[in-house]
Amino acid sequence: MPVRVDKEGKVFTLLTKNTCYIMEVVNGKYLYHRYYGKKTKKPALYPINSARGFSPYDPDFEEEAPGASPDTALTEFAFFGNGDFRANSLKLRNSDGTCATNFVYSGYRRMHGRKPVGDLPFAEPGNKTTTLRIDMTDEYSHCQLHLFYTVYPEENIITRFFTLENQGSEAVKIEKAMSLCLDLPEAGKYDMISLPGAHSHERFEQRKPLFIGNQSVFSRRGATSHHFNPFIALCGHKTNEVKGDVYGFNLIWSGDFLSEVEVDQHSYARVQLGLGEENFGWLLEKGESFTSPEAVMTFTAKGLGEMSRNFHDFIRSYILPTDPYQERPVVLNTWEA
Repeated sequence: MPVRVDKEGKVFTLLTKNTCYIMEVVNGKYLYHRYYGKKTKKPALYPINSARGFSPYDPDFEEEAPGASPDTALTEFAFFGNGDFRANSLKLRNSDGTCATNFVYSGYRRMHGRKPVGDLPFAEPGNKTTTLRIDMTDEYSHCQLHLFYTVYPEENIITRFFTLENQGSEAVKIEKAMSLCLDLPEAGKYDMISLPGAHSHERFEQRKPLFIGNQSVFSRRGATSHHFNPFIALCGHKTNEVKGDVYGFNLIWSGDFLSEVEVDQHSYARVQLGLGEENFGWLLEKGESFTSPEAVMTFTAKGLGEMSRNFHDFIRSYILPTDPYQERPVVLNTWEA
């Protein structure tokens, strides 16, 4: 089964043919990221505890995770104003001008197939496609957040997006919206790959080791283009086309975007893709909902070539229409005539 939930409803495991993704609800409230990588019988889970020097903490963390802090935890989704000072995934401004939020876990739903992403483009479901919805609530903004994880097991792909519902009596403004957040330890062992370009020099590979701070690619043009593409990947320093670990990410979206990786003082890397905040703002009136674009992620231990094939198989099967594969007549290209 692509989506597994333990008997207590606390540990969620997403399985594809070759990969495993694990998250856990700690103290009944906090959604922690525990593992994403190669599928094994006993995955090496990421730690819950970490040093919290000069970091705020919630006493509720102490019950099951002594020493943990929202500023140092590996989380599934990052919120502004709850003590996590790293890049956030969702920032809301309430009617009184405050931005503090503290979304906590409230339930889940597992479903066959998938939920459409409103009027936005998204990947079609396959016979084995399964979706996990995680529900979270915030007592300050009175909003409910639904995190969607859709698993395509044969292609080793997981897609992600969120829906935010305003259940309060006042409007809230969404000031940052990221479709995907992934926290990984040991950032020092990764390079970041992106595909920038320019006129007559489109889509060249840029590969740099991660450094402490924020590294990003983005578009302010109202569209993606050959200048920057939403695609980024993290890979080992020695990873090549045929061997080595690779995490690949992309966004099913053609407008302004932000793809960022932030490395903190503990060498944790936070990967995020979404609409960002620079040219984005959305007033969410009471009773309304907002849905983010869909983001795609994959992992392989078999190099950059396998990552590319995972994306290619997924896009051909679930995003591209069937028309491009039909035979077409030969035509004369007059562009350079």
